[in-house]
Amino acid sequence: MTRLWPLILVFLAIHSNAAARTLAFGDSFAITTEYIAAQKAFFSVLGFEADDSEHIKAALKMRLFALEGIEKGIIDKLPDETSSFRDQTVRQYNEIFRKVVEYLIETYPVPEDAIRSYYLSYPDKFLKRLDAPKTDIHQEDLLPLDDALKKWIHDKIALTKKVAIIDEAYERLKQKYHVVIEAP
Repeated sequence: MTRLWPLILVFLAIHSNAAARTLAFGDSFAITTEYIAAQKAFFSVLGFEADDSEHIKAALKMRLFALEGIEKGIIDKLPDETSSFRDQTVRQYNEIFRKVVEYLIETYPVPEDAIRSYYLSYPDKFLKRLDAPKTDIHQEDLLPLDDALKKWIHDKIALTKKVAIIDEAYERLKQKYHVVIEAP
């Protein structure tokens, strides 16, 4: 029996390493196979299926955007990583990701010229009267380009760039937090 202990210990060491193998890491965090399994379970309920590399990228985005959320004061703290309720942790990271994306959209710099250009290019969207004819529109037929309308146009333009905004932030944060992705 005493001869079996070394074999048992080796088996346990291999099994425990396989159960929580690190797939990606950066300054102050790691993405493990255990977390990816919880993420897959969480997103499969929502009808989202992806391969391991896509799940790793999604987990990294959520983690990096959470770190950005703390830095920008959007959130106070990261979700509890020690919880046995991993789906709750994934849910919290996903909610934080959405908040940070919303912040990035709101703070995306859209030049005043672009806002004015949009306003003048689509005058039929800014008519004072909804029943006004959509042709032969004059300046006096339009709503004034006030702060509320500028914000609406800003958000409209920024939302068209949402994917690019997220990708740029993701690449910037990967460098900032020295992310290394291990092969899945």
